[in-house]
Amino acid sequence: MSGPSITLDTSVLLEYWKNQKKRSSVERLLELSRSGNVDLVVTARIREDVPRPPLSEIINHMYQLNVQEGPSVARLGLWVLESRR
Repeated sequence: MSGPSITLDTSVLLEYWKNQKKRSSVERLLELSRSGNVDLVVTARIREDVPRPPLSEIINHMYQLNVQEGPSVARLGLWVLESRR
């Protein structure tokens, strides 16, 4: 890693992969990553967010976009660890 790290939400990569309205903004982030100005990370939660092919197969190739997969963070007081009835 070389620059500041930016953690992307799954929706950011979906904008790119699905060629949606904000794709150009994502392309700019990817260019910043390629040039070494920022490091892009998406949490492993992306595999739950995108469980089915063909997009689920693309996740294994995020390194080609210079996007790394990182751990998810649980924050006490914000995550519900058991169901409340």
